[in-house]
Amino acid sequence: STLVIGYCLKRLGRGKVISLEHDERFARITNELIKFHGLTQFVSVIHCPLVKVDIGEETFSWYSMEGVRFEKPIDVLVIDGPPAAGQEFPRYPALPLLSAHLAKNAFILLDDGRRAGESRTNKRWTAEFPPITSEFLPLEKGAFLLRRGETSDHFTNL
Repeated sequence: STLVIGYCLKRLGRGKVISLEHDERFARITNELIKFHGLTQFVSVIHCPLVKVDIGEETFSWYSMEGVRFEKPIDVLVIDGPPAAGQEFPRYPALPLLSAHLAKNAFILLDDGRRAGESRTNKRWTAEFPPITSEFLPLEKGAFLLRRGETSDHFTNL
């Protein structure tokens, strides 16, 4: 998916995808693919091992954000990790930890929406981060498309 997004951005002639990867080997392989396809201007894959993070009174396993920098606000946030193994809300930390970096009218795509943990995460986010709207997308694994701010067509000017 990172490679596909990179090609989309190249076609647009602008944008940057920052992909966080907990598996060092997979991060290395993906970076090699990005270089091979000439997409380094549009894609950064950063190895971010999973660490314990505290949010409120809960502890989660989430990507180490040490060394991750966002030069511009995030327009589209795609959440497809970390793995669900052993956590009730494996992807919940994404919004509490990244919301300060989101653009005013950001889109958030929460993958694997048919899973119970992601469905519960979606409900928590819509309750805890108003105004945010959510729409279920009936894809193979399901997904939630959340919109922050105005609900107008954000992609019209791309």
